[in-house]
Amino acid sequence: MRETLDSVYAQNVDNTLFEVCISDNSPTTETEDMLREYFPNVDNLHYSKSDCKGFLNSIEALKLGSGKFLKLHNDYSVLKSNALLGMIEKVKKYEHNQAGLFFSMGALGLNVVREFDSFNDFMRCINYFSTWSTSFAVWNVDFKKFIESQSEIDNMYPHTSVLYYLVDKQQYVVDDYEYVINRTPKKKGGYNLIDNFVRIYLGMTKNLLLSKHITKATYDAIVNGIIRFCGSWNALVKTDARYTFTFDNDTEIINGTCGSSYVWKYKFWCVVYRFKYLLKRVLLSIGILKDN
Repeated sequence: MRETLDSVYAQNVDNTLFEVCISDNSPTTETEDMLREYFPNVDNLHYSKSDCKGFLNSIEALKLGSGKFLKLHNDYSVLKSNALLGMIEKVKKYEHNQAGLFFSMGALGLNVVREFDSFNDFMRCINYFSTWSTSFAVWNVDFKKFIESQSEIDNMYPHTSVLYYLVDKQQYVVDDYEYVINRTPKKKGGYNLIDNFVRIYLGMTKNLLLSKHITKATYDAIVNGIIRFCGSWNALVKTDARYTFTFDNDTEIINGTCGSSYVWKYKFWCVVYRFKYLLKRVLLSIGILKDN
């Protein structure tokens, strides 16, 4: 987190144009101690201890924000030079109509800004990256409406719950410029990835299909994206001890949620990515590739 905060305050952006809000639901005092030592008396840095569980902390962090525009940010996502100003400029550009802004950080391979006039087309573009918290952003007025609506908040995907509430915006904007460098976490996982992304996330997304906010074609594209994503992570976990995701009952969950054809697609991607990661390991060991 310290490297990320250093990158924020190295941007040379007027502190009145942004604020940093940290909601800490960790049982330790590590974050608080670090802030006290390295970021004392920073007037636009706000810290609060939270007793909420897991990813629900994202909602608590958003509640701390007082600005017109709120954005989540992972503690391992280090800002590139001029990144903060670039995002602020986008906020100013679309403030007039408070378009739904989504910062995909280059994950889509577009490296452009795309505008959409329908939620369906927007969802077709971002696909399963609607799960990625560091891409999520919302106007404060929309966030307050969501809270006041007492809409259901999923424990694993609270930010996606908010995003899926915003189906009636006049415009949606996907900014795919690479504003960050994502550092590899020391350890990541601890839950059943298949259950979370297939059963829970696709269940949330299917509700958009049933309510006709997205088309069958868009839903199918997201399902295919998720299945490939899960296959890649299954292979990665088997080759990298830093990741501790589990895949219990993967076949049953995928078959029950998506159908038997997607079980075979999942197994196909598991094999493809397993080969890819093993090949990469070999190339690294003989010096042909360098680990970044």
